[in-house]
Amino acid sequence: MPTPRIHRLENSQVIYFLTLTTIEWLDIFTKPQYCQAILDSLKFCQQNKGLLLHAFVIMTNHIHLLAQAKEGYELDKIIQDFKRHTTKEIKTLLSSDRRQYILRLIQQSFNKKDGQAFQIW
Repeated sequence: MPTPRIHRLENSQVIYFLTLTTIEWLDIFTKPQYCQAILDSLKFCQQNKGLLLHAFVIMTNHIHLLAQAKEGYELDKIIQDFKRHTTKEIKTLLSSDRRQYILRLIQQSFNKKDGQAFQIW
């Protein structure tokens, strides 16, 4: 079943329930530093990208968000930037943490988008 997309609406007051899953549902967020990378990125998006975050939960292989964009911002672009940044951060953490088996699973995943060498979400 295809993933529903965030549609740009005239009414920016819409609150979305979002679920962002790791590729292959891998349990990546099992150590505090991985959760901290998510928290830091969410905080940055709130302060600099127009993210209004009403609630969230970080699970081992996905996160749930109740979120919307401030007036003049687009939620799809905020989430796109969030995913791009956290992918880089998590790749660095996985490498420094020597979690080679997870790195290998991600790189060999058949669920990656075409042209992507490394994909977390």
